[in-house]
Amino acid sequence: MYKKTTIILLLLVFSFLLYSYRMGSIGLTDPDETFYAQTAKEMLNGHHFLTPFIFGHPQFEKPILFYWLLLSSFKLFGITEWAARLWPALFGALGVVFTFLMGKVMFTRRVGLYAALILATGFLYLGLARIVLTDVVLTVFILLSMLSFYWGHTKTYKTKFYILSYVFAGLAVLTKGPLGIIIPFSTIALFFIIQKEWTLGRRFLLSWPGWILFLIVTLPWYGFMSLKFGTFLHSFFFHENIQRYFITAEHASNNHWYFYPAVIFLGLFPWSNLLPFMFTRKKPSLSQPRLFLNIWFWFTLLFFTFAQSKLISYILPLFPALCLLFAKALVDVESRPKVKKKSSPAFLGSLLLTLLILGAFVYSLRWIKESFPGLFPVVLGIELILAIAITWAPFLVANKKGKRAIIINVVSVSIVIILTFNYIMPRLEGSFSDKMLLSRIPENKEVQKEILSSKMFVRGVHYYTDRPVVVIADNKQPFYTAHPLDILSTDSEIEKFFLSKKDIVCVVDGSDLERINRLTKGKRENSLLYKNGERVVITSKPLY
Repeated sequence: MYKKTTIILLLLVFSFLLYSYRMGSIGLTDPDETFYAQTAKEMLNGHHFLTPFIFGHPQFEKPILFYWLLLSSFKLFGITEWAARLWPALFGALGVVFTFLMGKVMFTRRVGLYAALILATGFLYLGLARIVLTDVVLTVFILLSMLSFYWGHTKTYKTKFYILSYVFAGLAVLTKGPLGIIIPFSTIALFFIIQKEWTLGRRFLLSWPGWILFLIVTLPWYGFMSLKFGTFLHSFFFHENIQRYFITAEHASNNHWYFYPAVIFLGLFPWSNLLPFMFTRKKPSLSQPRLFLNIWFWFTLLFFTFAQSKLISYILPLFPALCLLFAKALVDVESRPKVKKKSSPAFLGSLLLTLLILGAFVYSLRWIKESFPGLFPVVLGIELILAIAITWAPFLVANKKGKRAIIINVVSVSIVIILTFNYIMPRLEGSFSDKMLLSRIPENKEVQKEILSSKMFVRGVHYYTDRPVVVIADNKQPFYTAHPLDILSTDSEIEKFFLSKKDIVCVVDGSDLERINRLTKGKRENSLLYKNGERVVITSKPLY
């Protein structure tokens, strides 16, 4: 077995290459990547280093730390896609390394290595490490808080590690708000309660050096914002946190109990079909490491399940715990007598899941052939690679060859990333990014400076063109958090806007295009410049 430092270096290099491969070649996506990048861009250009700005006004959706990371990257490397995605990729790689270390501390080096590779190549973590979102950074700080606590709990010199847990929780709070302390400290408190370690629990949770350092990390910025903006506390804590959790389902279609179990299953792919092997123990163990990881996993899952507002990325902080439990189960299977393939419930369950996934592959290929025939050969190749890997994996694990299953899945995911970002993403880029607007929008004196945009594309249009944006929408509050933009929601407002302008550029979806064509029929000539997916770019000019 390689030395620990060698494993760490290999994991760091492999995962960073996986997350950074061609990350600067694809435009930033709407609406989230451009939201964070535009905010950092305006902060840098306007020298607003303590207050997030977007569309020329302060915004209170997220705390400051993630914007500071983006600012540093933009300052060093320029305002580019590569610079915007650098920090999520770096934190993603660090999360893989710290998962390995946690597995080593809790179990063995092999468990840590398996867990790190499963986390690194699982589609949800991999995908989020490649885009400009706060969730990977939040997850890594929570992971570090958990690791610091658990390391301290198993070492002689506990106070030093306990205090580090507070520091990392503070950094998590400075990244995304109260979640940064709710998840780790609730997990730790429940761990002490179930273990009946009252004295140690009080020692940790009432650590005055820890709370002082936590406040040193978090209080200056939150205090500054509260004093400077009278609406900050209500906007950030109530509107962005309490209301999202208890009252408003921002995405109502996601608000179901089964949403996050489905996200976990799909997000763990291509490892999902091996999940039945987690339940091969005849007598489930509640050893200290397993107990801690189970509390971490189940508390996070239940906490987000009860939230009204649900998004795929929210559940990411439980993935290190899940991968560690998963890896431990696979290593345990390797250490037991060979599983009888024909009678093992774990093997049969894994085989059934494999067949279901292969069925989904066949269905998706039919859809790809109809919708994107030019991409069919590449997608077919990708799905064949994944199909071979996931079909082979249950047989390898059942025959105590989990190491080979790990290697095959890691290699297959690496090949898929290369194929995807060389052949698929460049073809689809125009359907999810406004980067192409730089070359598509005409530059002449007759064209109005402001651009009419559907709400989904507003941030990307503004980011890539630096032009004022007017929103076309069905109501006056199309965004969960209001933006300081002109919004046209009624037919009369839209007609008045078009009557008052000469040549107008519109970046809209299909439904808004139909509305524009209906309201301007016989009055204006609407010419198609570009169409990719639901994104349509037109110029509109008066007929007379």
